[in-house]
Amino acid sequence: MGKGKVQSLRHQGKSAVYGCFKPGMSKHSDMIATKSGGRFLELTHKIYSFKNRNALLNIVNQGMPFIKERYPHIRFVRDIPVGAWSEFLESKAATCSTATIKDYATRIRKLARCISHHFNCSVDWTKGLTVPTSEITPDGRRLRDKQIELEDYLSCMAYATRPGTSSKAPIAWELSARFGPRVSGASKATVSDVYLGDEGMFGLGQLHVNEKGGRDRMIDVRTLEDREFLENLVRGKTPDTLLVGITAGAVNKALNRTMEALGMKDKYPETRVHGLRKLYAQRCWDDNRRNGMSYKDNVAYVNLQLGHSATRDTKVLRVYVTTFEVY
Repeated sequence: MGKGKVQSLRHQGKSAVYGCFKPGMSKHSDMIATKSGGRFLELTHKIYSFKNRNALLNIVNQGMPFIKERYPHIRFVRDIPVGAWSEFLESKAATCSTATIKDYATRIRKLARCISHHFNCSVDWTKGLTVPTSEITPDGRRLRDKQIELEDYLSCMAYATRPGTSSKAPIAWELSARFGPRVSGASKATVSDVYLGDEGMFGLGQLHVNEKGGRDRMIDVRTLEDREFLENLVRGKTPDTLLVGITAGAVNKALNRTMEALGMKDKYPETRVHGLRKLYAQRCWDDNRRNGMSYKDNVAYVNLQLGHSATRDTKVLRVYVTTFEVY
């Protein structure tokens, strides 16, 4: 790996990832034709997308410090034993779903190919890699975003908007908690998407969002407090100004950092802003029921507000509304 000062394990890992990433490289052209007419991609060191590159960098940033702490004598990534990565995966069993742990294992195997190619060495982190079962999803089901409790949401908001902070992420959190857009919809919404006339079921206005396959929907403003929030958000801004101004990924990362700072990650190990969308759904369901809306109309209304079909079965709605029941 060259003479002179030895770079950290993390730096070596990142160098291998960046060295195998070529923007614009065609995965299709690297596919091999089969006798039956199909095509497949051999296991390769090549990284074709920013998404996969970032996933590998995430493994490097998490795994290399973990390994260095337990194996301080290791100076080169080529010398990391597969057992060290098995220990890393085992450390995730208490907080990650089985699906996430399996995904980490896939990235580790890919990272080995990148390191072998970049540093012209032979690294095998496939044979002998132990992939544990999650302690929180032992049956292998994917861990869903948990509905964030109102008190915890308010704590996150207070922490992220305390004096001296300037993050725009709390704007997106509040949009999701008040109106239920997906984080992608919140991050794309502009001032022109806010309608503060007498539109909507409650005559207080509506919020337009475009998300999930380019589908549009209008979300009702339900209370005067929600309307005031939007009024303050758009005041003095031009129609094309983004309401949030940062990417969906940045919004989720900010919530994760805030939850870690507040000691909430054990309670919400896999939860993102989607958990606030579920808080919104719960609020809608409970308010409609208190105000006398029929069960059938409530199911249709909350589904539509979430961007689902009004006739969609209640199985998905039960994932959003924790107190869901026929009444």
